[in-house]
Amino acid sequence: MFNLKYSYVFILACLYVNMSLYPFSVDRGSVVLDYLLIVFT
Repeated sequence: MFNLKYSYVFILACLYVNMSLYPFSVDRGSVVLDYLLIVFT
């Protein structure tokens, strides 16, 4: 659980950086969001 929490925060940070650096890559962001929904649901 401890490592899962930090990996979740790390993935959110990477997603935030990815969206800020590449705001036009909507497909990549949607794929990551779908992956997060599958993993954490």
